Amino acid sequence: ILLENCNNTKIINCTLITNRFGIYLDSSSNNTLSGNVADSNIGGISMQFSHNCNFFENILSNNSESGINMYGSNNNTLFENYAWNNTEIGIYMYESNNNTLSSNLMVDCPFLLLWSTQNKVDQTNRVNDKPIYYYEGQNGLTLDGSGKEVAQLIFVNCNNSRVSNFLVSNAYTGIYIEVSFDNIFLNNSITGSLYGILLMGSHNNFFSGNTVTQNIEDGIYLYAANNNTFSRNDVSYNSKNGITVYVSYNNTFSGNTVTHNAEDGIYLYGADNNTLFRNNIQENQGYGMLLKSSSSNLIYLNIFNDNIENAQDLAGGNHWNNTEIGNYWSNYTGEDANNDYIGDSAHEVYFSSGIYDYLPKMGILDPIIDINASANGIDAHNWTWAENQYWCSGSGSYSDPYLLENLIIDGENSGSCILIEDS
Repeated sequence: ILLENCNNTKIINCTLITNRFGIYLDSSSNNTLSGNVADSNIGGISMQFSHNCNFFENILSNNSESGINMYGSNNNTLFENYAWNNTEIGIYMYESNNNTLSSNLMVDCPFLLLWSTQNKVDQTNRVNDKPIYYYEGQNGLTLDGSGKEVAQLIFVNCNNSRVSNFLVSNAYTGIYIEVSFDNIFLNNSITGSLYGILLMGSHNNFFSGNTVTQNIEDGIYLYAANNNTFSRNDVSYNSKNGITVYVSYNNTFSGNTVTHNAEDGIYLYGADNNTLFRNNIQENQGYGMLLKSSSSNLIYLNIFNDNIENAQDLAGGNHWNNTEIGNYWSNYTGEDANNDYIGDSAHEVYFSSGIYDYLPKMGILDPIIDINASANGIDAHNWTWAENQYWCSGSGSYSDPYLLENLIIDGENSGSCILIEDS
């Protein structure tokens, strides 16, 4: 059934099977669709530029794209529709505003909303019998899931919020964040979704302790998202990239575990001025880290271990070490004659690339540290000596104390890993 420039029409109790679309509305408004069955079509119900329509008690099943697809359509109401086993998406809203969704059920097909605002999506909407948590225009939220299973967490224009301890699985995007700033996401688990965490035009957010594993495409995806921090997250066993940074700037990735992803561990495209350090990047089936059209990124103290290819930099202009230390490379063949944990020769990031880590780290582990503040002499391990080591920052003043952080040390049962005396 095609409605084109048709208004005030009712389509009730029709069964539509094996069509391009079961029902298609184009520039048609104030229509009612009720009690229809759209099964085994390419799309169940699709609408574009159609407004003020009511869809209720329709069944959308076994369609090869979406059950309900809305594009540029506003002020519609979807109530008690049932979408199951649609191949791609149960209900999809793109650039569609001021719509109201309530008591819609989706089984084995997720919900997706992109670049759509001022919508009302309450928790009576469910995917696989789990509620959708949708928040828009909220400030200062404190959400502690305490291990609660939810279908999806969606934040649109939300700021200064704290979200923790949710279990999200089998969504299109486990946590979707659009044009939202200064939020904190802690200790959430996202598995089995198409994307684990997706940031769109969102800045200054902080993510830590999240487990983002076994998702169908990328674990974490940034699109036009700047000044975000990802620290100590587990991003592993995803079916494409662990982390993708697309046209995004000034983000920081530190202390993350990025392992066993089916393609690249971390992929940057059109992404400049990001800092990546202390990440454990191991056994990914593509590159450990791949940079395309990306420059001025700072990459140091990462572990590149046994990836199919540890790294490739197709852009140049990136920095693979800071002034004190570079990265650990499992394929580095140089020596460390003076035992300072820094290789005596540079490491070429990729064969014949002409791009180098000039201060490659010799081991995965950091050295045992023994500092005696009162020690004197050329070889004395006092704070003057410590200031020149890669693992020490600060000047030792009250306002800028010495800082030893993010170290991995094996004491080998010989005593202290870090010993500081007379200080």
